[in-house]
Amino acid sequence: MRLAFLAWSPLVPADSGYRLRAQALLRHLPAEELLLIAPAPEVEGLRHCVLPSPWTARLPLPLNRQVLLFQGPTQARRRAVQALRDFRPDLIWAEGLWAF
Repeated sequence: MRLAFLAWSPLVPADSGYRLRAQALLRHLPAEELLLIAPAPEVEGLRHCVLPSPWTARLPLPLNRQVLLFQGPTQARRRAVQALRDFRPDLIWAEGLWAF
């Protein structure tokens, strides 16, 4: 099964529960069946499409629907969608509201 894992924040360094949990999950999957879409830095040993973090994408109020709708398709979103199209996953795991 091909899995695309979308993370809203970098997974490196592995210094928090979120990052440790995500890295543990990702390390148990075969590399050819996994795509990580997340902000830099890259996670060594994983296929990683690097995107800007939410802060650099200028989405200051994550729960404010009007701000999210105003942003429209950003370059980061277009890159993520293209990476997903190229990879053709069976399952997409969105880690948190920002990732979704």
